[in-house]
Amino acid sequence: MKPRNKIILVVPPVKPGGDRFLTSSVNAPHMGLAYLAAVLQQDGFTVEVLDAQIEKLSLREFARAVKKINPEVVGITAFTEQVEEAGLAGRIIKRINPDIPVIVGGCHPTALPELTLKEFPDFDFAVFGEGEVTFLEAARALREAGSLRGILGVAGRKAGEIWVNSPRPFLPDLDALPFPAFELFPLKRYPASYRLSKKYREIPIQASRGCPY
Repeated sequence: MKPRNKIILVVPPVKPGGDRFLTSSVNAPHMGLAYLAAVLQQDGFTVEVLDAQIEKLSLREFARAVKKINPEVVGITAFTEQVEEAGLAGRIIKRINPDIPVIVGGCHPTALPELTLKEFPDFDFAVFGEGEVTFLEAARALREAGSLRGILGVAGRKAGEIWVNSPRPFLPDLDALPFPAFELFPLKRYPASYRLSKKYREIPIQASRGCPY
């Protein structure tokens, strides 16, 4: 079996009829996916980011983009207000290729990993908590056709049953993480939040972890 080395990280498209900007009130590149991408690249994975929301992709355009990238693993992020869009994105991916492992992460599956997998059958796994180490270990296991059953911070399904592993401790040293891979994002598409300058683009920074709101 060919190793699964090509990964796309997805901000899902807004479902038909929706006009909400769900990911961030500051219209910024997704910090969590930027960190995941950097960690994966450091380990030798080929990574692309598909922010279908900022690209304003329709569901059909999203499907075409996934087909063009032809990934071997997909990670989808989801806030609670986004989880239906994430589930729809997972369904589209499974229609393209049912053998692609689909991993959901973010705030919603962190709060409700088991319920997320119950409600959205197209997710194969959920990563909960801080994802940099957890997603990397999951990707390594999938690359080598190994099991995710023993990886801390992962939930999954087998033969119709859902299992949830123990949570992973918080990362003790955030400075050990590589710089976020913002170069993988369509940076010109993100509008300035503070509009202090028309000459320079804005890039988010994060001084600590946890919800700032």
